[in-house]
Amino acid sequence: MALNFAGAHMRDTAAQCLFNALKDNTSLTELDLSDNSISDTGFEGILRSLFFNTTLQSLRLLRNGITGCFGVSAGRHGLASLRELELSGNNIPNQGLGNLLGLLKNTTSLRKLHLAKLLIRDKEPVKSICEFLMQNSSLMELDLSSNYIGIRGIELITEALRDNYSLTKLNLSNVHLDYEKRYSKRVLESLCCNIALGGLKDNIISLSCLQPTFKEPIEEIVLILKFNGVPRDFYPGIIKTYIKLRKQKA
Repeated sequence: MALNFAGAHMRDTAAQCLFNALKDNTSLTELDLSDNSISDTGFEGILRSLFFNTTLQSLRLLRNGITGCFGVSAGRHGLASLRELELSGNNIPNQGLGNLLGLLKNTTSLRKLHLAKLLIRDKEPVKSICEFLMQNSSLMELDLSSNYIGIRGIELITEALRDNYSLTKLNLSNVHLDYEKRYSKRVLESLCCNIALGGLKDNIISLSCLQPTFKEPIEEIVLILKFNGVPRDFYPGIIKTYIKLRKQKA
């Protein structure tokens, strides 16, 4: 069962009442609360309810007033059943993002996390993202598009992907990068290593910072693979991946 309360002018009190009623619900699987006025207080109440709800799989909270400054801890087991969380369009600062990702790191049911347009602007939130990627082993899709991550942030994230084998879809489009060729090579090196180890295996990736490398010959990709010690058996698949990305950006 799905409920859609998007744009319903809902505030914290109404949101908490809703989730108190749904705490023991066993039929609701999708809930959309986007474009309301839910702040951290309401979000905290929602999270507390999710510790007990065992059926809700998708929660959408786009464009609310959530900053991530709450005092909830999910403990060792994380949230019970949540598979998809959409928080794009909220103004979540550095500490808030760290709190949020710390809460989600043990949520083994989580498959999709949308964090686009959070106004991420420096290294601290990127470090929180990297720690999350290295600790979480269930997330398959991550959307970080339209944030001010920068090229150094991209490098940190792709380095973190070396230790993550579950992620298959990564959206880093429109992250305000400096298109310097040498940095793009570093990103490609990390991605090649990750792909070879099984991560990003479906190659559904939107990564605009790779654009400068698309003019480089396949031979250079082979050199990068050799440099990273990637087994030759993986070369055909990775080169196919590279060509596919190149066509997408053409």
